Amino acid sequence: MCKLRVTAGEVVRPMPTAATMSPAIASCTSSARTFPGRRSRNRYAPTSIPTVNNSTAQNVGTLVGGGVGLGFGNQYKNFPGGEEGFCYFLSSGNARRPGGPEMAAKVKPFMTRESHDNFLNGERYVQNPQLVEKFIRDLPLTDIPKPFVVFQPLSDVDQDGEKPQTVIFFVNPDQLSALTVLANYGREGNENVIIPYAAGCQAIGIYPYREAGLKNPRAVVGLTDLSARVYVRKQLGESHLMTFSVPFNLYDEMEQNVPGSFLERHTWQSLLSENR
Repeated sequence: MCKLRVTAGEVVRPMPTAATMSPAIASCTSSARTFPGRRSRNRYAPTSIPTVNNSTAQNVGTLVGGGVGLGFGNQYKNFPGGEEGFCYFLSSGNARRPGGPEMAAKVKPFMTRESHDNFLNGERYVQNPQLVEKFIRDLPLTDIPKPFVVFQPLSDVDQDGEKPQTVIFFVNPDQLSALTVLANYGREGNENVIIPYAAGCQAIGIYPYREAGLKNPRAVVGLTDLSARVYVRKQLGESHLMTFSVPFNLYDEMEQNVPGSFLERHTWQSLLSENR
């Protein structure tokens, strides 16, 4: 299992495995398969988001979507055709939008066949462009106060000098269930975990970032984004993973609640042994 720590500030690095987690949380997730962390030191910064034209269209979908999801404002305005073009892209497609076919012709040399087909005919994830407009309005769009978003192994964090915003788990269904129980374990109410309709990056970015600023932050389940699932399957070699993103204050609370909890009882231990 990989886990990512997100903050606003330096570089982007995937995190290694359960072995680097604190022992208490590792007891909840140690049945996960280990994936080696890549040390590519990729950065994600708002300056990476270009003005879209026919020379930058090749990567614009990733840049625009990632820019929104990781807290660099409403980058949908930089999509080919602007925000309106994105609204048609996510729904019915730009083929019938005024100016849509002309824009499609400009970006075609710089897009994959699949991306170009989606631009013209739509991903069909939302019924119509008007509902996509409302989807955008309902997002917790954020302008982070730092130049970079950082993904870094939690074990590398100097907690005396910096505080992570979010801890992110890649989890199988059993682990997702256990973390959901643990997030609700010491709290009133039974909605301390949410599954928003969101892109993969939004579920690990702006949604938990928003929750981190609340008095009682909730955990966020993600990877319900079908397009993101395709790429995660290719990168991690697993088809059943979800994300579970925890604001850091809630992560501390969950860790403190491990002793004496269900994680020490036979039901969880039986599930743990079956996954080893």
